[in-house]
Amino acid sequence: MGLFLLVINALVLILVSAVVSGFTISSFWTAFFASILFLYSAFLSAGSFSRPL
Repeated sequence: MGLFLLVINALVLILVSAVVSGFTISSFWTAFFASILFLYSAFLSAGSFSRPL
C-alpha cells in the first residue's frame, strides 16, 4: 500500500503542476521523489507535534 500511495501522490503533484502556473514538475520521477520528501517531512512533523503520554 505504501508504494501505491507514493505513486498517487506523485500523480497529484503532476496534476497540480499542470493547473498552477509557476509550479513545474519536469518528470514523473521528480514528482515521485518529491512525494517521498513530503512523506518524510510529514512523518517528522507528526512526531514532533505529538503530545507525550
